[in-house]
Amino acid sequence: MSDNFKGFPQTIGELRSDKSENARDWTPRDALISLLREIDSGETKATAIFICGVEQSQEGGLWRVFYRNASASQVESLGVIELSKEKFLRESRE
Repeated sequence: MSDNFKGFPQTIGELRSDKSENARDWTPRDALISLLREIDSGETKATAIFICGVEQSQEGGLWRVFYRNASASQVESLGVIELSKEKFLRESRE
C-alpha cells in the first residue's frame, strides 16, 4: 500500500457529504483521507495542523477527547484552533 493519497479515490461518505453539504454524511476517516489527498496532491500546503476528536466509551457514557498536533509552537497551535473555530462558526451560519 502506498503512503501517498494523491490518487486515492473519494470515499462513499465523502461523495455523500459533498452532495448533501452535511458533515454527518461522512466519517472522521473520510475527512482525514480527503485532507491527505489534498496534501499529497499539493492542493493544500499545510504548515501546521491540529486535529481533535472525541470517542464514546463502549458503555455509552464516558467520552474521551483526544488530539494530534503538528506545529512549530504552542502559539501557532492556538492560532490554528481559534482561526479554524471562527471560520467554522462563520461558515455554519451561511
